Amino acid sequence: MSLHQNNKIIPDYGNYDVNFEIESLKKFLQTNDISTDASFFEKIQKGDIIEVYSFPDNKQIYCNAEFTKLCSYTQEQMTTIPFPQLFWRDGDVHLSLMKRAADICKMNQGVYDWNITNHDLVESLHPRKRTFEMNMKYITPCFAENKKESIAWLSTLQVELIYEHSQNID
Repeated sequence: MSLHQNNKIIPDYGNYDVNFEIESLKKFLQTNDISTDASFFEKIQKGDIIEVYSFPDNKQIYCNAEFTKLCSYTQEQMTTIPFPQLFWRDGDVHLSLMKRAADICKMNQGVYDWNITNHDLVESLHPRKRTFEMNMKYITPCFAENKKESIAWLSTLQVELIYEHSQNID
C-alpha cells in the first residue's frame, strides 16, 4: 500500500509479477491434481488477488501473496474461522456471490465474469474495522483429475483498502 488519494489507500503493484503469479498458481493446481480452464491464466492482471475455494464448502485453499498484503488475518484464521465471522458484506451481495460460485461449479469449463457489482467488505474481527472495496473479476470451475464434477472454484479480484477507523471499535 502506498499513497493516499481521495481517502483511499492506493496499492503499490511495483513488485507484482504476473508470470510468477501464474506459475505459482499452476504449481498449486498441479501439486493438488486440480485442473481448470487454461484460458483463465490469460485473464490474470497486475494486482489481482487470486484465490481458490473448495466446493461445496467454500473454504479458501489457495491465495496469492497479494491477498496476504491486504488482509490482516493469518492463514490459520482464514482456514479455521468461517468467512461470515471474519468478514462482513451486504447479505444480498454475499448470497449473490455464493449462488454465482455454485452455478459456475455446475459448468463444465470456461472462464466467466463474476457479474457482481463492486461492494464493501469489512474485516469484522479487526479492531478498527478495516473496509475494502471489492472488484470481483473472473471465476472458473476446478476439477480433480479425471473427474467431471467441480471440486473448487478459482477467482480473480482486485481490492482497495478504503477506510480504517482511527481508534479501536468495541
